Amino acid sequence: MTATTTERDPLAIGTEFPSRKIAMTDEYLGRYVEGIRAEDNPWYVTDSPYGGARLPACIFFYEPSDFADAQSGQKLRYHGEDRMPFNSGIEWWFYGPGKPGRTFTLDQRVSDRWLKRGREWAIFEMSCKDDSGKLLAKCAFKESWAEPPAYDPPLRVEEGKSGELAESGSGEILGSLTRLYTFEMSAAFCRPNRDFHTDRELARANGFADVVLSGPQFTCQVAELMTRIFGRGFYEGGHLKMNFLKPVLAGETIDATVTVIERTRDDDGVERVKVAVSCTNDDGTTTAGGIASARVIAEDYRPGIKSAA
Repeated sequence: MTATTTERDPLAIGTEFPSRKIAMTDEYLGRYVEGIRAEDNPWYVTDSPYGGARLPACIFFYEPSDFADAQSGQKLRYHGEDRMPFNSGIEWWFYGPGKPGRTFTLDQRVSDRWLKRGREWAIFEMSCKDDSGKLLAKCAFKESWAEPPAYDPPLRVEEGKSGELAESGSGEILGSLTRLYTFEMSAAFCRPNRDFHTDRELARANGFADVVLSGPQFTCQVAELMTRIFGRGFYEGGHLKMNFLKPVLAGETIDATVTVIERTRDDDGVERVKVAVSCTNDDGTTTAGGIASARVIAEDYRPGIKSAA
């Protein structure tokens, strides 16, 4: 099969998609809270050091794959037609928290696309702004599809492994967040979509014993851990980059741990801590990993956190 990239390629590098407006409702926030069991974090519903409730740093966790082509209306993650898409990795930069009840603007473009190890890959860059136009966060979302067609002209080919881990930590563990993921958590996190994250029949039809947890669910688990350790130091200037390495099914327990790589100073003299991120399952297999960093604000800094739910 040959697919042309010369006639209106919806994923051509540089393609920009129509802006989207997201109204932050209790239902929307509930996807995050129920999906990773964050009910015990008061910052999202009552009070925070900002003088009122604030949204999770990764609240727009699922939006990069929900953008649609302007002409066809097809969601980008279904670009591969019957080819199963996988969230392969994501990188976030955080600049400030959003407020509940507000409306936010999301913009997205295709920044890169290539072939590697028998799969088609694309990176979507998304920005998130509040109703005053302030930039709150941006991300680079990596999606891949199996069995790409023979494009004409051909896409760039890269060599090497996919999804390799980054640097390892020094052994100083700053905290861990453990979650037993249930079908209900996966369904809450990915609603209202019907796919192998929310529908057991679809998951089994694709060869899985149960629903597959979404990669962004573990990004949120790690972001939640970083928020609990660093507070405003993660909201304002935080960074998180993760690769998703192995599918996780409902019923598995995932332990997210952050371990110090190095301590440096930003230009304004504030300490910054860079950490290695690791998500492991019950048998010790690493299912996701990467790096993160945050600034140290003394009033918020809480190393040594251990939370399980």
